[in-house]
Formats: sequence, C-alpha cells, structure tokens
Amino acid sequence: MGASKTNPFLAISLTIEPKLCDQAIAFLSDKEALKSGAEDSKMFSLFEADDGLLDAFLRLSELALHPEHAELFSDIVKREIYLRVLTSPLGRAFSQLYVSGTAENKIRRAVDWLSAHFSQPIDHSSVAEKVGMSTASYYRRFREIVGSTPSQFVRNLRLTEAKRLMIDEQFEAAQACYRVGYDSPTYFSREFRNMFGESPSKHVKRIAAEMQ
Repeated sequence: MGASKTNPFLAISLTIEPKLCDQAIAFLSDKEALKSGAEDSKMFSLFEADDGLLDAFLRLSELALHPEHAELFSDIVKREIYLRVLTSPLGRAFSQLYVSGTAENKIRRAVDWLSAHFSQPIDHSSVAEKVGMSTASYYRRFREIVGSTPSQFVRNLRLTEAKRLMIDEQFEAAQACYRVGYDSPTYFSREFRNMFGESPSKHVKRIAAEMQ
C-alpha cells in the first residue's frame, strides 16, 4: 500500500555519533550479547524494531520539542538506542563498523570520506591508502559491505544530489551536473536516465507535478 496525503510515509533517522557508539560497544565488549547475531556486516541492513527501541526513538524525538531537556538527556537516550541495536540480531554486524582495525570499520570510514568529497575528482587507490587497505582489498570488501563498487557508490551520490538540487533549489540540469562533479552534461543526462529511468528535465517535471 503506497503512501498518500491521508496516509503519509513517516520515518525517523539518527546520525551515528562514533564517540557515543564507542561507549556503548565498550560497555558490551565483554558480554555475550555483543558476540551473538549475524557475522556479516553490511552498510545497509534491516531488522524489526521491538517496543523498547521504538519507545527510545519516540523519547528522543520528543526531546526536540523541549530544548531545555535535550542537552541533559539526548546523549543518554542515544546511548540506549545504540545498546538496543547492539543487542539486536544485527548487533555484532553493527559493532564491526565501529571497531577500529576491522575491514568493516575501514570501509565505513571510506564511505564517510566519499560522502563528503563526492563532487571532487576521486582516486580510489588514494582512498584505499587513506583507510589503510590495499586497493584490491578495498574494492572487494567495499562491494561485499556496501553492495556496489566504489565508483557506483559515488555515481549514486552525485545523481541523488543533482536530483535534490533540481527539485529543491530549482537548478537547471547543466548547473546540477557541474555542481556534483560531472564535466559533461551529455554524460550526466545519460547516467541520470540509467538511474532514474527518464531524462533530468522530464523527471523533475513529473516529481513537481506529483508534489502539487
């Protein structure tokens, strides 16, 4: 069943703060709870949230309405959320992304760097060196964990940001093309069509009509 104005799709996201996450992992490091669960780490995984996790997210969202309380309690609730995820079926896989020295941690740091620099020319061999991996291992483990090649990941970041610029900030296609790191509008349009199924102008017009 699709989302609609009367039945909207609602979501909440939480940016992981490594310091707080490290504290949660350290607290559980010698406990069996962290040693169980899935072995393979993926950058994107799903599991069904229990009532405790949903309640923690609700309490965190409610703090946004009370700034005077947020400074006191937000870190406490965030640590609770991390602890609940770490003791979920995906706890071990999640922890590996934040344990220093693991391949998962290195790929997570590579993803963070690429996400911050995707509009620039990128030498993936240099990225591999930045995170302490051989180029071959970087490419192999990136695909295993993220589910795409590094180049595909950067392409998706660029095209998604270009789409946002055209819809939210009314950029022309050529402006968006250059802003996200492409140097050929023709190549940009071809890549955009391959990802979204239609030309940039047609896609933006259709989304704008749907929003209205």
